[in-house]
Amino acid sequence: MNFILKPKRKNIINKLEMLYPNDFEWLTEKIDQFLAKFWEENKENLRKKKPENNIGMKYSYKDIILNTYPNSIQKENESPLQTLCQFSEDFFRKVLNGIHVLPFLSFRLLQG
Repeated sequence: MNFILKPKRKNIINKLEMLYPNDFEWLTEKIDQFLAKFWEENKENLRKKKPENNIGMKYSYKDIILNTYPNSIQKENESPLQTLCQFSEDFFRKVLNGIHVLPFLSFRLLQG
């Protein structure tokens, strides 16, 4: 079963095929398996949130979302996303509703 709207799924498959021509079918299958498992484990919570429109979920003033570059917090011998995940678990677990990870970009470039 496909859990991504067909036009979006087609777009994703096209990009996978362009980036990984030898593995895109395998990757597509793995993504479908992951999404199926995620849906089964979270369908009750996902059904509670109704989309406000086609853009995304409805958020309120009570929600706190961290917008960050994945490499803004780094630890030696650890991937930036692992570090960000551990940091958010340690310091923001009871505060944040979510993390929006921006595309990889040297955050030092943005400092001027």
